[in-house]
Amino acid sequence: MFEVMSFTFLFFLPTIVGGLTVYLSDKEKVEKLSYRIFTPWVPIFLFLVFTLAFAIEGWACWLVILPIFLIAASIGGIIGGHLKLNKKNDRLSVSVMIFLPLIFAPLESFLNKIPANYEAYTFIDIRANPEKIWDNVTRVEEIEENEDSGWLNKFLGLPRPIKATLDYEGVGA
Repeated sequence: MFEVMSFTFLFFLPTIVGGLTVYLSDKEKVEKLSYRIFTPWVPIFLFLVFTLAFAIEGWACWLVILPIFLIAASIGGIIGGHLKLNKKNDRLSVSVMIFLPLIFAPLESFLNKIPANYEAYTFIDIRANPEKIWDNVTRVEEIEENEDSGWLNKFLGLPRPIKATLDYEGVGA
């Protein structure tokens, strides 16, 4: 289910959140354009704080997606303001807006998908047979916090890498 939510999640949901935030506000507030543009940012920032506080998402993801979320939420706020100011009790439009993700998410599954699994390989060429190499791998463990000098990984909330210790003298050429 979550793999088909990419476009829907990135664009429709912040737009809907912005639209509902403004539509459900008092009409006097909605009359101000600045309210329609900036008030939808409040739930986006609350979502940011929630996902960071519970380590659901990291800083790196938020740095990339925050501008898109804010723009989409502002567009939704303008749409919600239009519905609030120009329509009388337009529940049908609001209902359609709420159900858009349920309509578009399944349609995304019909699009060609890029494979979700990627692998990165790091290697060192050693001229020895594999059995001799693996016999000399003494341990594979997580890097301790005091050994981790990767400040960017820590800042972005990424997990610490692992290290493998290899006794090169025992391998030989």
